[in-house]
Amino acid sequence: MKAIHEFSVKGMPKLLLLFSLSVVGLITPSCGQDTKKEAQGVAREASLKKVTVPVEGMSCSSCVSTVKKTVKALNGVQNVEVSLEKREATITFTDEKISTGQISKAISDKGYKTGKAAEVKSL
Repeated sequence: MKAIHEFSVKGMPKLLLLFSLSVVGLITPSCGQDTKKEAQGVAREASLKKVTVPVEGMSCSSCVSTVKKTVKALNGVQNVEVSLEKREATITFTDEKISTGQISKAISDKGYKTGKAAEVKSL
């Protein structure tokens, strides 16, 4: 019985006390903020999309580089892979910041013709 009292504070086990304090945020005040940031991170990840856009007019590695740099510079684009052989660009982007239409327009503005984007996949 004495061992139980050594690990208690006014009748409450220390582990339970620490858990209670951490739940209400008294031990780590940033705990609630971290949870918010994690929730926002999940929301951001949920809005990531991946699309493949056909690109006509590319004939060399310089064309591939131009398309890749152009798309990568757009706000909301996370990743760009351009294939000369397949004549397409696969783009990962945040759909809340940019649309497939805006991506296609940026490629077209560089002198390449874009086809209809393949199905947008959520990541």
